[in-house]
Amino acid sequence: MKSLGILSLMPIFAALFVSSCTTETSDYGVSSYHNYRGIDHYESGRLDEATREFKKAVAVRPDSAKMHFNLGIAHYENGEQDKATEEFKRALSINPAYVEARSARGNVFMDNGKVEEALLQYKEAIEVDGNYADVHNNLGNAYWLMGMREQAISKYKDAVELNPNLDIAYVNLGHAYTEEGMLDEALKKLTKASELNPDMAEVHHYLADVYYEMGMLEEAVSEYKKGISYYGPDAPARRLAMANSQMALAYYRVGEYGEAMSRFKRVLELDPNFARATVPEAEPSHKATSVEVLMETVSRERELAESYSSMGDKVKALEQWRSLIVHCLEAGSMPGARIERDALEEACSSFNELLQADTFDKASQKIHLTMAQAYLKKGDIEEAQFELKKALEINPTLLGARLDLVKILIKENDTESALREAGKVALLYPGNEEAELLLGNVYLKMDMLDKAMEQYNKVLESSTGRASVHNNRGIVYVGQNRLDDAIREYRTAMGTVPSSARLHMNLGRAYYRKGMAEAADLEFDRALGLNPNLASAYKGKAMIDEDAARLEEAIANYEQALGFFDENRYLQKAEIHDHLASIYSKKYMTELAVSELLKTLELRLSVITGYDEQGLEYYGKSMFEEAFRYWERSLELKPVLAGLYERLGTCYVRTARYDEATLVYRNAANMYSRKKSKALMHYNIADIMLEEGLLESAITEYEKAIELDPALGNAYVGLGLVYDKRGILKKAVSYYKKALEIDPSLAEAHKNLGLCYHKQGLKKEAKKEFAIYNNKTLKE
Repeated sequence: MKSLGILSLMPIFAALFVSSCTTETSDYGVSSYHNYRGIDHYESGRLDEATREFKKAVAVRPDSAKMHFNLGIAHYENGEQDKATEEFKRALSINPAYVEARSARGNVFMDNGKVEEALLQYKEAIEVDGNYADVHNNLGNAYWLMGMREQAISKYKDAVELNPNLDIAYVNLGHAYTEEGMLDEALKKLTKASELNPDMAEVHHYLADVYYEMGMLEEAVSEYKKGISYYGPDAPARRLAMANSQMALAYYRVGEYGEAMSRFKRVLELDPNFARATVPEAEPSHKATSVEVLMETVSRERELAESYSSMGDKVKALEQWRSLIVHCLEAGSMPGARIERDALEEACSSFNELLQADTFDKASQKIHLTMAQAYLKKGDIEEAQFELKKALEINPTLLGARLDLVKILIKENDTESALREAGKVALLYPGNEEAELLLGNVYLKMDMLDKAMEQYNKVLESSTGRASVHNNRGIVYVGQNRLDDAIREYRTAMGTVPSSARLHMNLGRAYYRKGMAEAADLEFDRALGLNPNLASAYKGKAMIDEDAARLEEAIANYEQALGFFDENRYLQKAEIHDHLASIYSKKYMTELAVSELLKTLELRLSVITGYDEQGLEYYGKSMFEEAFRYWERSLELKPVLAGLYERLGTCYVRTARYDEATLVYRNAANMYSRKKSKALMHYNIADIMLEEGLLESAITEYEKAIELDPALGNAYVGLGLVYDKRGILKKAVSYYKKALEIDPSLAEAHKNLGLCYHKQGLKKEAKKEFAIYNNKTLKE
């Protein structure tokens, strides 16, 4: 949660601009005149004019504490804090008991981060007048910033007891209760503040925070919206960004994903630096340090390293050069940072020269590298990654360790980290082919196809015979649907490595996408001849069999593929189970189809849950761009998931498992974003309710379907059937007619309408509808 806001200098300034009686002397009258003119200008937002008038009032009556105070307020609001402080001091020198001036002076101290000085001013003000509610509230703010939470809450309570209409004190008290986890009490106080001042943006923002913490997400969204509307167009971008970011997460958790994404985009539009600025300082994120601070650090460390080297202090010089390299690499991954090439080269050269003489570090580095290689051979990626990082802590210039780390991160789908690490390799070893290739692989993994191709082209400029580069160029071309170009690249790669199973498999995929099934099948067979455990080749053969209606062969090949895919290949395995479900459904083996669909759902849900959790983790660190990226991946999978729920519902209905069907149709309705798709799911649920005789529930679902898609004629047919079953025939007739207005081709509506007419004794009308029905069904 955010820390408490501090009350602006005075809530209602006009009440403080008191003028003396004009009947005593002409000086009093003149000063009062200028004072009132100053108030008028102030209230109209004309601060320069207000300041001029208050100065005239002070010039006439320099002995008036109130006039100095008013001038101080105008200076303060105009951003002239030093001048404001001088006027408050003059007011206090004339009248030491002037509690408002002392409180105002405390507020200036607070604004400048001098909390202890502010605390003294507030305490002195309370000694003068213990009934002044505003100063109790301000003292509460000072206590809060000093971490004295109990004392702060006590002062906020005093403020609202002294002035039950002091809205800002209720806000601060409510926010303090929120921080302490006393959500019910917080809700009461903030609701009171909202009643007193419904136009205060902060009230709605803090109310939204409470609702969010209580899990009342729809209420939270509503309050965030109100807060943003009251901030107005001139509100600070940071404040609007914060409100939008909180609202986005509420939308996301309530399932309104499109709105969530829209709000996150708005955050980045409002303040592109918002994410970096709100990362906690203790977070070891590459974005946690500002560019300016980091560049200063680099400059300072270079001077220190050169000094230690010239002094002959090798131990300190080694540490300083090492630290300089780390910070140069860190800065290199930050937008806006400019690293001097010679600084990094000097650091690397000097560091490695000193490292050769450091027996201990050299031995430790070798041990960690050896252990990392051993773990990689065992397939223990986590331990290998740990050891590589240990080696790089000792020697941040190790090329092999950095390349291995990038490969691991690509394999683990941690593309953001892989991109940063590949960028560091490129900084350390510009033009290194392996680094350029890996950077291209990262871009390929991120579906940034143009950037990937750019990297691969760089590699080919210096090395034309690399099969892996031509293979990856082929993958890029497939992604761009340039299949002839992809086939050319795969064949070029085969000229260098003719015995690569993966190349034959990729070529087979390209042929398959071109509709050349026979050529594709041949390449898949060649791939399996070279590597009998290649899961994707079995999958490719299965797809060809399925297309050719060789269903038993397709099932066998899909099962083979499942046996060879790694445990963590969730999406690939989900796709195979989905194919198996379709085959079993075609063979009317419904139970097996249901089983395969459930496996597909479980695997896809695992991936979506993983993306959601990673997004939430980044969101908690205020790294919104990364959160946004993971949630977009999650959203891309959700429509597919909705389709799976719909298919599963159809299978459940076929086997009369209506409770399960209703549940999965509801899941599908929640997942679909298009209104027409949502409407169909509610229509399906309504049909189940009708089948089970739950007529009220059926009406509700049909009406939801119509609300989402007023052109869904079958929903009106369903409503007609409900009222027909209830014996309300006139209403049933009206719904059938409505269905036919939307879609005259609905044969079922004609048949049901005829039955209704028949029950009402309207034989002629019934005969006509039956004739239309028979004519339509015969044509079909």
